[in-house]
Amino acid sequence: MVVSADQSDPIVIPAGETRTVTLVIDRSGFPAADPVYLRSVTKDAIDGDPALFARTEFTVVRGSTQPVTAETTTVSVTVPTGTPARRYDATIGIRRVASKYASTLGTITIHVDVP
Repeated sequence: MVVSADQSDPIVIPAGETRTVTLVIDRSGFPAADPVYLRSVTKDAIDGDPALFARTEFTVVRGSTQPVTAETTTVSVTVPTGTPARRYDATIGIRRVASKYASTLGTITIHVDVP
């Protein structure tokens, strides 16, 4: 299932399921053709895996390590089995390809509601 997300709206994902989420990248202030990467906000790779963008006890966000030149991209969001019902947030950094800082352009936070 692909969920198109306005990052301010929560995405409902039951425990034990994964959703593909379309994220909108705000490209105002720099050329639309400039490629960006999605990255962890804390370090370049979580547990040595650069495609693992965010992981908490109750959410896992994965995606491509390829540069993004479009205004949208997709990630997969997994909620492990046994996750308690409530809202969880997962934050991803956006970085220009030529930059060494994870959040040069900011962050995207995905709000996940677990029923």
